Amino acid sequence: MRRQPCGQAADLLVGQEPLAPLAAIATDTQTGIGALRPKAHRFRLTNDTEYAFEVRAENAIGQGTAAALTATPAVPAVAPSAPQNFSATPGDGQVELRWETPAEQGTSTIDRYEYRYAEGDTVPPATGWTDAGTALTATIESLTNDTEYAFEVRAVSAAGEGETAALTATPAVQATAPGAPQSLEAEPGDGQVTLRWAAPASDGGSPVTGYEYRYAEGTSVADETAWTPVGAVLTVTVSGLTNDTEYAFEVRAENAIG
Repeated sequence: MRRQPCGQAADLLVGQEPLAPLAAIATDTQTGIGALRPKAHRFRLTNDTEYAFEVRAENAIGQGTAAALTATPAVPAVAPSAPQNFSATPGDGQVELRWETPAEQGTSTIDRYEYRYAEGDTVPPATGWTDAGTALTATIESLTNDTEYAFEVRAVSAAGEGETAALTATPAVQATAPGAPQSLEAEPGDGQVTLRWAAPASDGGSPVTGYEYRYAEGTSVADETAWTPVGAVLTVTVSGLTNDTEYAFEVRAENAIG
């Protein structure tokens, strides 16, 4: 048998069937040296259905041996997007996290959510994740007040871990409404009563800004009775009362919280 001259697109023995075509042959136009280059074809197929494929080469003598394989087309797996509206509510030594489902759940149903946290303004990549189940909230306790923490949350599905939502929050003792005024006493007069009191034992973590009082005939004051503000004083005289009639009086303090 004689050979074809070197430098052509293929170097085959004349009369021999070609080998299975695992790659196409490209030739450098300057050097004439052949190089293997993969060749691909695309088909419109049905997802999740197995197909068998065969490929063979041919030359002037005939068709060569086929290369064969099977493959199953499928929609590429896509993980969920980041949880939406991620928020944090700081408390005394704790932070409550809340979030909503991702805008895009990807190609699979969301199995669970995970969160992680660390001191500072970012969470180190090596930090482990905590399983929060399918809940849309998690309360993280045993934190140090007045210390900034970074928090992250993500959704997880069969397609993988989703994108991360992140924020920072600082736990702290939260202010509340003040306690009741102390040592409340009444001094009756002619058609009037003078009330005196002392500041609450606790201002709730926010300074007292003023006081209010209310009253009614009888032994108690109905819940719907309106309050009258008197400012940041510790006494008030209520006039226009009926002598020899019992009245009930209430006084409360207020601050920025309530």
